[in-house]
Amino acid sequence: MTEPRAGVDVGWNHNVHHHPRLCRLLAGLPAPVLDVGCGDGGLVAALRASGTPAWGCDPDPVAVAAAVPGARGRLFRGSAEALPVPDSSCGGVVLGAVLHHVDAALALAEARRAVVPGGRVVVLSVARTGGWRDLPAEAADVLAHQVLSRTRGRWHEPPTARAEPTRTWAEEAALLQRHLPGARTRRVRLWRSVTVWDAPA
Repeated sequence: MTEPRAGVDVGWNHNVHHHPRLCRLLAGLPAPVLDVGCGDGGLVAALRASGTPAWGCDPDPVAVAAAVPGARGRLFRGSAEALPVPDSSCGGVVLGAVLHHVDAALALAEARRAVVPGGRVVVLSVARTGGWRDLPAEAADVLAHQVLSRTRGRWHEPPTARAEPTRTWAEEAALLQRHLPGARTRRVRLWRSVTVWDAPA
């Protein structure tokens, strides 16, 4: 719960908290990583600081123009549903808290199209509580937020659109398994899950 950051201080929020985990999952890939829905590029900066070549795309020109240090010149405009990159051009594609903003099926198909054989797709998901089975994780998330928000410094509010998730955790996991067959999904703290899919070599 007190995992160190990946070397770039852009402030803290529920997505930034998972940047070190995402950096580890995307390390050592055979081509640069593309952060889809990158916002102001906090993860791009963290990836580059950890030694992983990375670019970011986002449909919002305001977010792209507000690139954080370490991501400036590495962000461009682009939609998750129609990525402006060639087939098999990315060693990894990461979608961080993006799927509840877009057509998830199209975005996941585009991620699979863009990644090289042997590459990796990583998804940081946001979903909603769907019943009593989710309550223990929900309680743990509330506690983690209360502790971390007092110890992790200033809150970072990126200049990006906000949207409430409509799928439950079970529905999100089912959707990911449908479009990324064989993917591994794990619920993590702060109302997130992480899914990893390795493209066939």
